[in-house]
Amino acid sequence: MKPFTIVLLSAILFFSGCQEEEGYQEIDLNQRATYEDLHPTDGSKVEDSPLVLAIASIVSAKESFSAYADLIPYLEKKLHRLVHPVYTKNYREVYDLLEHRKVDIAFVCCGLYALGKRNDIMELLAIPVVNGDTKYQAYIIASKTSGIESINDLEGKTIALTDELSLSGCFYLLYGKTRNLISRDQVVFSGSHDASIQLVNRGIVDAASVDGLIYEEIAARRPQSVQNVRIVEKSPPFGIPPVVIHPRVPPTQRERIQTVLLQMNEDPEGLSILQRMGIEKFELPNEENYRTVFSFIPDSLTP
Repeated sequence: MKPFTIVLLSAILFFSGCQEEEGYQEIDLNQRATYEDLHPTDGSKVEDSPLVLAIASIVSAKESFSAYADLIPYLEKKLHRLVHPVYTKNYREVYDLLEHRKVDIAFVCCGLYALGKRNDIMELLAIPVVNGDTKYQAYIIASKTSGIESINDLEGKTIALTDELSLSGCFYLLYGKTRNLISRDQVVFSGSHDASIQLVNRGIVDAASVDGLIYEEIAARRPQSVQNVRIVEKSPPFGIPPVVIHPRVPPTQRERIQTVLLQMNEDPEGLSILQRMGIEKFELPNEENYRTVFSFIPDSLTP
């Protein structure tokens, strides 16, 4: 896969001020431990080594992302095992970590899952239920002053995408209906759905493709952040971003982790964490929900 040309558009400077204003937090990736650091090869039992969990900052709106930190001690208590979180800035890092077996489980988007499934480095573990549903949509949004009324108006416009391995934030727009309509020099990668929405709302770019769940969460909690935004199109329903596990995690460990996730909504502490994450509960995965995702990922695409 050839890397996209990333037009910075002075976005780094813009968002360094914007994030400070709205309370975003930087994550120091230098503090990460590797899988080998945390999984000794001296004959220790798997149960005695930490469970390594990857969480990309793009996975959630900033209001609910902080709740993922509360998930770590909860899992440790329920699993009777140290859980080490690995926070990443993008999905490529998550893919690389799973490909090299440096993490056990991860919160990912369905586009990344499709790529990982195709290359036998990820399997579904659990899926969240949000607003009573296990599916979600990509939203194509535009500034109200951009003159964009339909996706046919995107030609020649500046477009924010979130991550080069995101379905809702990249694949759907680039490899869907607009496959031959958008050129790479129109694109700026924002790094998160929040940032893409802000870029559109402030008129810095004309349009964006974002996660509909995150858009609706921001619209409900911060309506001023979408006051200048129009929803141009909603995608067909896709399987919701899942929790995945590396295929080599032992079955007994897989079952134990899965059980803890599936039962979170049954105790007050777990339910409170879920609510802050914007999730009602976790369910067993349904592979059928993700079949349509593969049609938006070219066979030639490799991370």
